[in-house]
Amino acid sequence: MEGVNKPPTLKIKGVPNVNWTKWYNTFETFLSASGLDEATEKRKIALLLNLIGEDAQELMNNFVWATAEERGNFRAVVNKFKDYCQPLKNITIERFNFNSIG
Repeated sequence: MEGVNKPPTLKIKGVPNVNWTKWYNTFETFLSASGLDEATEKRKIALLLNLIGEDAQELMNNFVWATAEERGNFRAVVNKFKDYCQPLKNITIERFNFNSIG
């Protein structure tokens, strides 16, 4: 892993969906460049949590998991962060926009 730049910590404040997308792309590049893209699920989760920063680690500790196996699934962990970082939809505005079509 020498010579490979680590991703910076994830900034949850600001525009979380943009920050998450940029951070995760950098993380995937880091995994590939360091030869860890084929690592075990457990190791990839550990790397993600090690590099993501304290605020995001706190989020991970507060996520609700359907099963213990889900918490150990790398893709499920990534999806939890992705879902968390998505902006909330304003139902009233969405309904207005839908009804304005035509």
